[in-house]
Amino acid sequence: MTHLIAAFLAGVLGTMVVESLAQHFVGRIPVPWTNQIAAFASSPWLYIKLLTGCEEKQILKTLRTLFDAWRTRNPSAYSNCWAENATRLDGVKSLSVQSKHEIVERFENAVEKYPQIVVESFCVTSLKYDRPSSTATVAVRYRMRITRVDFDLPLHENGVEMYKLSCIDDEWLIVANIDHYSEIS
Repeated sequence: MTHLIAAFLAGVLGTMVVESLAQHFVGRIPVPWTNQIAAFASSPWLYIKLLTGCEEKQILKTLRTLFDAWRTRNPSAYSNCWAENATRLDGVKSLSVQSKHEIVERFENAVEKYPQIVVESFCVTSLKYDRPSSTATVAVRYRMRITRVDFDLPLHENGVEMYKLSCIDDEWLIVANIDHYSEIS
Protein backbone atom coordinates (compact mmCIF):
# COMPACT_ATOMS: atom_id res chain seq x y z
CA MET A 1 0.00 0.00 0.00
CA THR A 2 2.82 2.42 0.81
CA HIS A 3 4.26 1.74 -2.66
CA LEU A 4 0.98 2.88 -4.22
CA ILE A 5 0.90 6.06 -2.15
CA ALA A 6 4.55 6.79 -2.96
CA ALA A 7 3.92 6.17 -6.68
CA PHE A 8 0.85 8.42 -6.60
CA LEU A 9 2.76 11.24 -4.87
CA ALA A 10 5.68 10.83 -7.30
CA GLY A 11 3.23 11.07 -10.20
CA VAL A 12 1.61 14.22 -8.81
CA LEU A 13 5.00 15.81 -8.12
CA GLY A 14 6.28 14.82 -11.56
CA THR A 15 3.22 16.32 -13.24
CA MET A 16 3.67 19.59 -11.33
CA VAL A 17 7.33 19.82 -12.35
CA VAL A 18 6.59 19.08 -16.02
CA GLU A 19 3.73 21.62 -16.12
CA SER A 20 5.92 24.25 -14.49
CA LEU A 21 8.72 23.66 -17.01
CA ALA A 22 6.27 23.71 -19.92
CA GLN A 23 4.79 27.04 -18.81
CA HIS A 24 8.28 28.46 -18.37
CA PHE A 25 9.42 27.48 -21.87
CA VAL A 26 6.15 28.20 -23.70
CA GLY A 27 6.19 31.75 -22.35
CA ARG A 28 9.63 32.24 -23.89
CA ILE A 29 8.87 30.91 -27.39
CA PRO A 30 8.05 33.77 -29.81
CA VAL A 31 4.49 33.69 -31.19
CA PRO A 32 5.60 33.21 -34.83
CA TRP A 33 7.49 30.08 -33.80
CA THR A 34 4.49 28.67 -31.95
CA ASN A 35 2.46 28.99 -35.18
CA GLN A 36 5.15 27.08 -37.09
CA ILE A 37 5.43 24.41 -34.40
CA ALA A 38 1.65 23.96 -34.29
CA ALA A 39 1.45 23.73 -38.09
CA PHE A 40 4.20 21.12 -38.22
CA ALA A 41 2.62 19.14 -35.39
CA SER A 42 -0.78 19.12 -37.13
CA SER A 43 0.60 18.08 -40.52
CA PRO A 44 4.15 16.66 -40.27
CA TRP A 45 3.92 14.64 -43.51
CA LEU A 46 3.13 17.77 -45.49
CA TYR A 47 6.27 19.49 -44.24
CA ILE A 48 8.37 16.40 -44.92
CA LYS A 49 6.85 16.16 -48.41
CA LEU A 50 7.66 19.83 -49.09
CA LEU A 51 11.36 18.99 -48.86
CA THR A 52 10.99 17.30 -52.26
CA GLY A 53 9.98 18.88 -55.59
CA CYS A 54 6.32 17.88 -55.21
CA GLU A 55 3.34 19.69 -56.71
CA GLU A 56 2.36 20.94 -53.25
CA LYS A 57 5.54 23.01 -53.25
CA GLN A 58 4.38 24.81 -56.42
CA ILE A 59 0.95 25.40 -54.89
CA LEU A 60 2.52 27.02 -51.83
CA LYS A 61 4.77 29.18 -54.00
CA THR A 62 1.68 31.16 -55.04
CA LEU A 63 0.65 31.74 -51.43
CA ARG A 64 4.18 32.72 -50.40
CA THR A 65 4.18 35.24 -53.26
CA LEU A 66 0.82 36.57 -52.04
CA PHE A 67 2.09 37.14 -48.48
CA ASP A 68 5.39 38.52 -49.77
CA ALA A 69 3.36 41.08 -51.76
CA TRP A 70 1.97 42.31 -48.42
CA ARG A 71 5.50 42.73 -47.09
CA THR A 72 6.74 44.50 -50.24
CA ARG A 73 3.43 46.34 -50.72
CA ASN A 74 3.36 45.26 -54.36
CA PRO A 75 -0.14 45.39 -55.96
CA SER A 76 1.06 43.83 -59.22
CA ALA A 77 2.56 40.77 -57.48
CA TYR A 78 -0.58 40.49 -55.34
CA SER A 79 -2.89 40.69 -58.36
CA ASN A 80 -0.89 38.08 -60.28
CA CYS A 81 -1.68 35.47 -57.61
CA TRP A 82 -5.41 35.62 -58.35
CA ALA A 83 -7.31 34.04 -61.27
CA GLU A 84 -9.41 36.43 -63.34
CA ASN A 85 -12.64 34.86 -62.02
CA ALA A 86 -11.46 34.73 -58.38
CA THR A 87 -13.90 35.40 -55.56
CA ARG A 88 -13.45 36.18 -51.90
CA LEU A 89 -15.61 36.21 -48.78
CA ASP A 90 -14.69 38.54 -45.93
CA GLY A 91 -15.32 35.98 -43.20
CA VAL A 92 -17.44 32.84 -43.06
CA LYS A 93 -20.64 34.77 -42.30
CA SER A 94 -20.17 37.36 -45.03
CA LEU A 95 -22.91 37.74 -47.61
CA SER A 96 -20.78 39.90 -49.89
CA VAL A 97 -18.68 38.14 -52.53
CA GLN A 98 -15.78 40.21 -53.87
CA SER A 99 -14.42 39.95 -57.42
CA LYS A 100 -10.73 40.03 -58.33
CA HIS A 101 -10.98 43.76 -59.03
CA GLU A 102 -12.45 44.39 -55.57
CA ILE A 103 -9.85 42.11 -53.93
CA VAL A 104 -6.96 44.01 -55.49
CA GLU A 105 -8.58 47.39 -54.75
CA ARG A 106 -8.92 46.41 -51.10
CA PHE A 107 -5.23 45.45 -51.04
CA GLU A 108 -4.25 48.83 -52.54
CA ASN A 109 -6.35 50.66 -49.92
CA ALA A 110 -4.71 48.63 -47.14
CA VAL A 111 -1.15 49.42 -48.22
CA GLU A 112 -2.12 53.10 -48.30
CA LYS A 113 -3.60 52.91 -44.83
CA TYR A 114 -0.73 50.87 -43.34
CA PRO A 115 2.72 52.27 -44.17
CA GLN A 116 4.40 49.38 -42.39
CA ILE A 117 3.32 45.76 -42.89
CA VAL A 118 5.46 42.97 -41.50
CA VAL A 119 4.50 39.33 -42.04
CA GLU A 120 5.87 37.80 -38.84
CA SER A 121 4.74 34.28 -39.63
CA PHE A 122 3.09 32.35 -42.42
CA CYS A 123 2.41 28.65 -42.14
CA VAL A 124 0.19 26.08 -43.77
CA THR A 125 -2.03 24.10 -41.42
CA SER A 126 -3.55 21.88 -44.11
CA LEU A 127 -3.21 21.28 -47.82
CA LYS A 128 -5.49 18.98 -49.79
CA TYR A 129 -4.38 18.49 -53.39
CA ASP A 130 -6.80 16.86 -55.85
CA ARG A 131 -4.74 15.67 -58.82
CA PRO A 132 -7.64 14.76 -61.17
CA SER A 133 -9.19 18.24 -60.97
CA SER A 134 -5.85 20.12 -60.55
CA THR A 135 -7.20 21.98 -57.54
CA ALA A 136 -5.96 22.44 -54.00
CA THR A 137 -7.55 23.66 -50.78
CA VAL A 138 -5.12 25.25 -48.34
CA ALA A 139 -5.57 26.61 -44.81
CA VAL A 140 -3.01 29.25 -43.81
CA ARG A 141 -2.28 30.67 -40.38
CA TYR A 142 -0.44 33.99 -40.30
CA ARG A 143 0.58 36.85 -38.05
CA MET A 144 1.14 40.40 -39.34
CA ARG A 145 2.34 43.48 -37.54
CA ILE A 146 0.81 46.57 -39.11
CA THR A 147 1.09 50.26 -38.33
CA ARG A 148 -1.62 52.68 -39.43
CA VAL A 149 -0.92 56.12 -40.90
CA ASP A 150 -3.06 57.80 -38.22
CA PHE A 151 -1.95 55.69 -35.24
CA ASP A 152 1.70 55.17 -34.41
CA LEU A 153 1.43 51.98 -32.34
CA PRO A 154 1.71 48.67 -34.17
CA LEU A 155 -1.25 46.31 -34.28
CA HIS A 156 -1.02 42.54 -34.59
CA GLU A 157 -3.34 40.57 -36.79
CA ASN A 158 -3.48 36.83 -36.23
CA GLY A 159 -5.53 35.14 -38.88
CA VAL A 160 -6.50 31.91 -40.53
CA GLU A 161 -7.55 31.93 -44.16
CA MET A 162 -8.78 29.26 -46.52
CA TYR A 163 -7.72 29.29 -50.17
CA LYS A 164 -8.74 27.26 -53.18
CA LEU A 165 -6.24 27.21 -56.02
CA SER A 166 -6.42 25.82 -59.55
CA CYS A 167 -3.69 25.05 -62.01
CA ILE A 168 -4.48 27.30 -64.97
CA ASP A 169 -2.10 27.18 -67.94
CA ASP A 170 0.58 25.47 -65.77
CA GLU A 171 0.34 28.18 -63.11
CA TRP A 172 -1.29 27.82 -59.69
CA LEU A 173 -3.72 30.71 -59.09
CA ILE A 174 -6.16 31.50 -56.29
CA VAL A 175 -9.77 31.03 -57.39
CA ALA A 176 -11.47 31.45 -54.00
CA ASN A 177 -10.62 32.75 -50.54
CA ILE A 178 -12.36 32.99 -47.20
CA ASP A 179 -10.67 35.71 -45.14
CA HIS A 180 -10.68 35.24 -41.35
CA TYR A 181 -11.78 31.65 -41.71
CA SER A 182 -12.72 29.80 -38.55
CA GLU A 183 -13.21 26.08 -38.59
CA ILE A 184 -16.75 25.02 -37.89
CA SER A 185 -17.16 21.60 -36.35
